[in-house]
Amino acid sequence: MAFYGQAVGLKTHIWANNTRSILLLAGFPVLLVVILYGLQLVLMGFGVIPSSGGELGDDMALAASMLGWTVPTALGIAAIWFAISYFGSQAMIDAMTGAKKVERRDEPELYNLLEISPSRAACVRRPCASSSGLN
Repeated sequence: MAFYGQAVGLKTHIWANNTRSILLLAGFPVLLVVILYGLQLVLMGFGVIPSSGGELGDDMALAASMLGWTVPTALGIAAIWFAISYFGSQAMIDAMTGAKKVERRDEPELYNLLEISPSRAACVRRPCASSSGLN
């Protein structure tokens, strides 16, 4: 019995992962808007930006009226963040781990090992004719 969100196969797992990733990416700008809204309220409280001079509800309404520049700012920050992540993530991972690109002519044994691995993984799921138990 499969539960909601449980991956039952590789394609289902990939689909579920992609769906969650899209939801997280869509939620990031929303989170930034909420953070900027709260930051506006805090700055009003400390007198850094002008407040309504009234109660908290009035300041909240004023901060909400400032969403005209808050939302584009949040979307711009998110776009910059996504661009850096998309184009720079592999370089950051390589720099942190010390990884380097490997060519077949440099490491033929590594390439051969990786080519053989998928066929051996298939033998784990079902017996292969070349396995010693069947010969």
